[in-house]
Amino acid sequence: MKGKRRIFLNLIVAAAFLIVVIVAFFSVFSLAEVRVRFVLGENGGAYEGEIRETLEAHRGKSLLFLDTEEIRKELAAYPYFEVKKLEKSYPNGLEVELSERREMFLFESGGASYVLDGDGFILAEGGQKDGLIRLTAKTFAEDDEEAREDIAVISAEVGSTLSLEDGGLLSLVYQMSELADYTDTIEEIEVRYGEIGGEVLMDEVVFHMRTGVEIWVYSALDAGVDKMALALQAFNEGTDYQKSTWYIEVHRNEETNELEVLFTEHSPGGQAAENG
Repeated sequence: MKGKRRIFLNLIVAAAFLIVVIVAFFSVFSLAEVRVRFVLGENGGAYEGEIRETLEAHRGKSLLFLDTEEIRKELAAYPYFEVKKLEKSYPNGLEVELSERREMFLFESGGASYVLDGDGFILAEGGQKDGLIRLTAKTFAEDDEEAREDIAVISAEVGSTLSLEDGGLLSLVYQMSELADYTDTIEEIEVRYGEIGGEVLMDEVVFHMRTGVEIWVYSALDAGVDKMALALQAFNEGTDYQKSTWYIEVHRNEETNELEVLFTEHSPGGQAAENG
């Protein structure tokens, strides 16, 4: 009996010791330090306090089993911030870096409006904001090819990238706008895209610059960024008078296959088809 009692006591001591070791092990890897770095923009860190609270709520949890993807989903509730870094720092830390997205475009379609960053990421829905680039996208009207209507929206949810039935033209527009320093020089952008039977018949972009000049980029799906670079070169070399009243047209010469730019005082009007 004494032998069995001794074995039982030894088992209890061993189990207690094992529990202490396990608790000590996990306490070493318990999240104790959350290091957050914010790269702030024009909004001055809106929601910064809320984000810190969201992250601090995980303090005390085991770093071994901490799900960083779940934390990313929680941070997705703050679309104005992009997660640049989210890493565990053993034994007990979490490293987080967030960059504030800059409001750039106000996209308008079907009576709705969306605030976008420079990559078309939707930051907010509704409202009017001064200083943003007004962005519209048109296509052929269903019952009249001469008329224009809003391009169909595939997806427009806050916290995701705007998606249209535009053949990828909008993604090029973001790159072209970046060349022009966005809101520093551009006031409004008109995107015009249309296809019939799978054939693209219209893919032009009109940039209304803050000085008054209009930049018309024809067949923008064909080297649109290069065409915009040529247009901006002509713009920068123009006189103050030209920049306030003239028009810049960029297209590819069908005979030479070279890109050509024209600075003219005559409105392009409906010449897109001729200059494709």
